[in-house]
Amino acid sequence: MRRFDTKQLDLGEAYFNPERYQEWQAALAMRKRYTGWLWSGTLAAGREDIDGVQQTTKLAELRAEGTIAKDIRVSLRASYNRSAGFAAADGYWYRTVGVTVIVPF
Repeated sequence: MRRFDTKQLDLGEAYFNPERYQEWQAALAMRKRYTGWLWSGTLAAGREDIDGVQQTTKLAELRAEGTIAKDIRVSLRASYNRSAGFAAADGYWYRTVGVTVIVPF
């Protein structure tokens, strides 16, 4: 659960700054090593309250990490998040995709 309260409302429309924000989520997370790779995933859902307006939150994440060459490792990740967190809009959501390559030197 995350929550904050503020009384500083002088930022106008330039920044997500509700007087009261609260969010909770319940999640199921799994992790499995398969063919030398570590696979993990998370599914979560919950509710958030932004100044008295409530809506459902959702989260899905998938990650794979493993070796692609002698000492070179790679981490792949993708996520979907439907949480207004910093944008008080009912239909707001975002997704991310990322690749990290780890090369020792």
